[in-house]
Amino acid sequence: MSADDQNEATANAPARSFSTAAELEAEVRRLAPFHHDIALPFGVRTHVPDLARRTDESTRHSGR
Repeated sequence: MSADDQNEATANAPARSFSTAAELEAEVRRLAPFHHDIALPFGVRTHVPDLARRTDESTRHSGR
């Protein structure tokens, strides 16, 4: 399967719902690292410190 075929299959996959914080945390860890720290249900956040590529991923930058 080519990368384009795989991307299309992923884009057309049904949305997944999570019943527990543990399921959601496991998926966040699988997909990490994230560029933004986003608050998700169950109090889960997309910033996973031990999987972050940079130390400042969870901070805001003013762009100046």
